[in-house]
Amino acid sequence: MREEVVVSGEALKKAEEYIEIEEGVVNKLPGVLGSFITALAVIMSLFHLYAAYGIMPTHILRASTLHSFCSCASCCSRSANASATASAGGTG
Repeated sequence: MREEVVVSGEALKKAEEYIEIEEGVVNKLPGVLGSFITALAVIMSLFHLYAAYGIMPTHILRASTLHSFCSCASCCSRSANASATASAGGTG
């Protein structure tokens, strides 16, 4: 017979804090930006599955991957800068 282990909400929150300290905060993009990044990642995944199945010239695949990555990095960078400015009390 197995005993069911019950962990309190407070213990789970404390464990999450320890994990964030050790590994960093991940996947905390709220709102439109988070939805955009998620949609872009799904679209890139589907595109690469299509490219792996079909015949696609490498120069098109490389260019589209680079463009998608740069768009994603730019959005994340702008979001991080806006968050840092807002938390520092700036005007944005």
